[in-house]
Amino acid sequence: MSYVKYIKASKGWRGFLSSYSNSRQQEDTATVTNESLAGSERQHKAQLSELINRHKDDTKRIYNKYDKQKEFISIAAHELRLPITPILGVVELIKQEFEETGENEITLKKELFEIILRNTTRLQKLATDILDVSRITDQSPSLKKEHFTLSYNTKDHPC
Repeated sequence: MSYVKYIKASKGWRGFLSSYSNSRQQEDTATVTNESLAGSERQHKAQLSELINRHKDDTKRIYNKYDKQKEFISIAAHELRLPITPILGVVELIKQEFEETGENEITLKKELFEIILRNTTRLQKLATDILDVSRITDQSPSLKKEHFTLSYNTKDHPC
């Protein structure tokens, strides 16, 4: 439709200008709405991307902690096995002596006693160390406070 026919159909120039103005206003509103939707969409995409990256970082941290925990358990199991083996060996020797003699009491050699004592002490220290690590990771360590005289210690160890 030509502009002349459109102007006649719109009842003159005023009608034409009024309808043209209304149509431009609708186009501007549509443009603003589309721009705000596009801006909102960009904002949502940015937020989603940030959440995904945060999730990836959290997942990496969790896997890293899990790997460290597995390594700690493996080392702890190995360290616990080391003192248990000699204790079990000595206990089996004692059991064998009970079975061979048929007695209710036997004489324990000092050497065997020292093996048991040394390794049970080692087990106790390992258990304490594991509990200390657990307390530190729980952020509840217990500290031993001791009073001492500084001048006394410095006299014994001069600079």
